[in-house]
Amino acid sequence: MSVDAGYQWHIDELLFKILKKERYLFAVMDDASRFILSYEISPLKQGFKPDGLFGVAALRTFRLPCILVSDGLKDFIRAAKKIF
Repeated sequence: MSVDAGYQWHIDELLFKILKKERYLFAVMDDASRFILSYEISPLKQGFKPDGLFGVAALRTFRLPCILVSDGLKDFIRAAKKIF
């Protein structure tokens, strides 16, 4: 399945609780369409490896982002350099 995405993507995390257990939702979103290109839920924020998120987003869109907007989490920067 291909998604018609633009060239600017956003990645961020959201903290939520399920049955009193904290979890983080990590997601890559296309700026133009506002589609969620990929997501993953993790019990950890620090040490999370977003490599798979970027890989899935690239496979679904058949393109790489020209601009990647994030909060600067070091794992996001490392993974973007590795995957893109």
